[in-house]
Amino acid sequence: GQFLAASLSYLLVNQQDAAGFVSRRRGFLRALGRGDEVEKELLAQLLGEKESRRQSGIYAALGEHYEAMAKRYSAEPDAGLLKKAITAYRAALDLDPKNGGYRRTLAETMMRAKDYKGVKELLEPYVDLAHPDPWTVPMLGDCCYYLGDWEGALRCYEPFGDKLNAGERVPPNRWDRKANALYALGRYEECLKTVDKLSDWLVWKDRKAAYLQRLKKLKLQNLEH
Repeated sequence: GQFLAASLSYLLVNQQDAAGFVSRRRGFLRALGRGDEVEKELLAQLLGEKESRRQSGIYAALGEHYEAMAKRYSAEPDAGLLKKAITAYRAALDLDPKNGGYRRTLAETMMRAKDYKGVKELLEPYVDLAHPDPWTVPMLGDCCYYLGDWEGALRCYEPFGDKLNAGERVPPNRWDRKANALYALGRYEECLKTVDKLSDWLVWKDRKAAYLQRLKKLKLQNLEH
């Protein structure tokens, strides 16, 4: 029993090492400007594979390759390569529709491509606002925000309160979007409280001052009327 367990553990570790080696090799080839070799290799594997679960894994690897290539060429990801990555990730998800990791990767890539309507359609069937998932629901809120649905954005952001994940590491991020949505809906005091949470960020000082100035003007206008 111990021998079998040790053997299985050895095989698992070696499989992980092999997968890591393959991934690093692809990265080296891209760095050397030989990304076309990676693409040809993966497409050849796809043609020779009959089992759908393995096909989905190859499509996912192809998506990762295209996305890495898209980021490699410029600060702004290459739109054509992002489109190819999205097509590959979608194929992976179609073959393995219960794979939440594929769905998440597809959604994140579509967000980079600014396909907010597409991400919204992809995620909505999996959203339960009574039991909000901390990844899916805020991303759906981001899509609502960029589509101009302020109420929808807040419905997704507000269940998390102070625990709302900021999303991007630097502004503009979800707190920025939440503040803007509140402002657009005329909920100015709540907007200011939201901005207050970010007052210790140096980059937010001017932003907060601008909000304060706007709120003072609005209060004066209300008093005049």
